[in-house]
Amino acid sequence: HINKVLSELGLCSRREADKLVERGLVLIDGRRAKTGEKVSVGAKVQLQDEAWAEQQSKVNVVLFKPPNWVSQNKDAVTERDRQRLAVRLLTRDNCATETAWNDFARLRPHAKEGPVALKEMACAGRLDFESSGLLIFTQDGRVARTIIEEGGKLEKRYVVEVKRDAGWKGPNVIEW
Repeated sequence: HINKVLSELGLCSRREADKLVERGLVLIDGRRAKTGEKVSVGAKVQLQDEAWAEQQSKVNVVLFKPPNWVSQNKDAVTERDRQRLAVRLLTRDNCATETAWNDFARLRPHAKEGPVALKEMACAGRLDFESSGLLIFTQDGRVARTIIEEGGKLEKRYVVEVKRDAGWKGPNVIEW
């Protein structure tokens, strides 16, 4: 299927591919592709210039999540949780430098509130509510898939600090 081909080529996620096909931005052998269409071996698949431009303009933001913030929308079950979504931290006040904020604003003038206002901004991966650490927010399904893919090429390391009783007799390092 066309969405699988585009995804495996690393051009976009399957869901993003379906949207591009629906908008007529994907060609198979010079004609507009149809949603769910199978692609024969040797077929020429093309993305229209508009689709390329959209893929190049996707936003990725790195955030250090403090404790007591919720990583992902699906984990926010109460109104209190929804007020503590980590994506709400993507504001001008939390931007590392004024230059970075100005670059963002220049490239995306429609998102005056910053990345928090961007459509389809999703967290790639998650941290527990009490945890702190690096989160990556992205509009790009390729980036998200690369980060969260189990057994993928991206190595992940976790440092865990455990508070224990002074009388602890167990190991100091746990490996799995």
